[in-house]
Amino acid sequence: MRNNILALAFAAVVGSSGCTTTSSETPIQESQVPAVVLTAFRKQFPDARIKSHALEQKGSRTFYELATDGKGAPHSLIYTPSGELAETEIEVPFAQLPAVVQQAAKRASPMGTIELAEIAQKRGKTYYEVHFKENGRTLETMFDPSGNLVSKKYE
Repeated sequence: MRNNILALAFAAVVGSSGCTTTSSETPIQESQVPAVVLTAFRKQFPDARIKSHALEQKGSRTFYELATDGKGAPHSLIYTPSGELAETEIEVPFAQLPAVVQQAAKRASPMGTIELAEIAQKRGKTYYEVHFKENGRTLETMFDPSGNLVSKKYE
């Protein structure tokens, strides 16, 4: 019971800090990304190449996601409209996630097929995202380093 209360409290804090479970992503052209975002990216990761751009809505907040080839930068970088790096995501094999996170993920979707595993850095904290395919739908889960479920949503 105490662990459930702590997990709910943790999820509420994370949700209120911008890690919401409601988000939408729309592909956009580079010309639609604010110059300050592109400048910040190029300054932080001068050798990285951008593969795609997206406008991402998380609740009422707007972000710009830049996807890279993973060479010289994380696979996914999420910036605020003012050019502040808000989040990074690095794709990894599921087996590279901490054992406690692997176990929690398998409990969250015992029949699902793992599609993607990522290590995310958000506001200086580490989270682990695992995407599953379940009955034709994608289930996105997020865990803290202790294996506590932070969010779970279907796309």
